[in-house]
Amino acid sequence: MRKTLLLVPVLVGLAFGTAVLVACGSGDDDDGGGGAAQPTAATSATAAVTNLTVTAGDWYFEPNNFMAKTGIVRVSFNSMGPMFPHTFAVKNLNGEGELFSSDRVENGQMASFEFTVSQPGAYQVICVVRGHVDRGQTGTLTVTAQ
Repeated sequence: MRKTLLLVPVLVGLAFGTAVLVACGSGDDDDGGGGAAQPTAATSATAAVTNLTVTAGDWYFEPNNFMAKTGIVRVSFNSMGPMFPHTFAVKNLNGEGELFSSDRVENGQMASFEFTVSQPGAYQVICVVRGHVDRGQTGTLTVTAQ
């Protein structure tokens, strides 16, 4: 019984010390003002989002000229065929390679995809299915700064 009585003050002291440490060490790097944490640049800035709706048919995009701001571009893509599947690809500003290229979308199917554009400029939009660019399935994505 005497050992139990000696342990009670020790256990109470441990419990109190743990409570103080938990309260003081919450992990928030607060400025001491007791208010909410200040937003950082990463959390306070929001990227612009441009939504595009595109219909692709044999050898055309409708529309074929698009406007966007730097940031995220979301595309709702409708492949109308009627004979071939289609893609939506955006060439790099220098014309070399692609900034973005979708998978083939079969006739009568819809697809949604997004990509990020960080530089303003005029980008060529194409369908990468063989022969479609040669027959005029191209467009322009004009991107302006936010």
